Parts: sequence; C-alpha cells; structure tokens
Amino acid sequence: MGRAKDDLQACISLCEDIHGEQRTTKVLTVHQHFYIIDALYAVLIFTAKLAILLLYFRIFQVSKAMKWAIHSVIFVLAIQCLVTLFASIFRCKPRTKAWDPAITHGRCANALTGATALAVLNAVVDFAILVLPMPLIKKLNLPWKKKLAVLSVFMTGAL
Repeated sequence: MGRAKDDLQACISLCEDIHGEQRTTKVLTVHQHFYIIDALYAVLIFTAKLAILLLYFRIFQVSKAMKWAIHSVIFVLAIQCLVTLFASIFRCKPRTKAWDPAITHGRCANALTGATALAVLNAVVDFAILVLPMPLIKKLNLPWKKKLAVLSVFMTGAL
C-alpha cells in the first residue's frame, strides 16, 4: 500500500500547476489513464516488433527477396501503428467522451470491432515475423541438430 501511495503522490506532484500562491492539482482519472495507455499501446507494439525485424537484418545476411519481405512487414507494421494510434485517439467525438461518462452527447466507435481487427492483424504480423527467419536458418551451414536448436530459439517467440 505504501508504494501505491508514493506512486500516487509522485503523479500528483508531476501534475501540479503553480499559479502564484495558489496551487491546483490535476489528477488523471482511471478512464484518462486507459485512454493514454490505449494510444501508447500501438507505438510500443510497433517498437518491439520493429526491433525484432531489424535484428534479422543484423544477424543474417539477407537476400534481396528477404530484404523486400522484411521491409514489407515493417511497412504493414507502420501503417498498423498509425491507424491504431489515430483510431484510439479519435474513437470518440467529442474526444472527452472516451473518459467522461457524464457526457451523453456525441458517439464512440465500437471498441470490440476495433480490438478484433487489431487482434487479427497482430496475429498475421506475428506469424510473418515468426516465419521470416526460417528460410535463413535452413541455409545456415550447420548440422541439422544445431539448426533445430537455432530454430527453437526463434520459435520461443510463438509462446
């Protein structure tokens, strides 16, 4: 409980505005935190997957076809990130409706539809990231047992 209280105090102190002698405190609601986290999720997932794809360039000597495939997945990831980011930010009109249940006017997009589309696209991109190194591992000049060991390291991403 002490750590949570310290975290809350740190958040409050970060959000304080000083207006002369008067201090006003702005504390974000839980709904506002979820709104921010939802927007940042797309960027964080993009960054993690981009790091894996750039690692493929670094550890393998890739052919033109493989470079094209990796660049294609990076392009799809970038588009997914931008669409998800804008969809999460602008899913409600007015935007304050996303975190303020007292607002009755306006509308919000169906969150379940967006989450389902994102989940399907994430699964497709994850599968592509998982499959991309397989031809490169097959070409390694190693005994089949060592190739299987290297493949198993990459397949841990499937978990």
